[in-house]
Amino acid sequence: MNFEVAELEVLGSYIVYEAETGAIVFVHSPVGQKGDSVETAQSETDALNFAAWKGHNVAQLRVLRVENFEGGAPQKVDVKTMTLGPATR
Repeated sequence: MNFEVAELEVLGSYIVYEAETGAIVFVHSPVGQKGDSVETAQSETDALNFAAWKGHNVAQLRVLRVENFEGGAPQKVDVKTMTLGPATR
């Protein structure tokens, strides 16, 4: 039997953050076959469900979808512009 190896890719990232501070508490990055699409509303719900499963109070959280999330450096969401930026302490 011959099997074709699927090409996988991240289908966007869903950043779960505290609504008031912009602090990131969870990142959900669904993976699918190259060219697949993802249902944004379902992925946002999934992201919040995962955050709840990790013990976060989702009533105080929001979700921001981004195409390319690079998690190497501390970041937060600017709640006014709805963009990612460096986390300042």
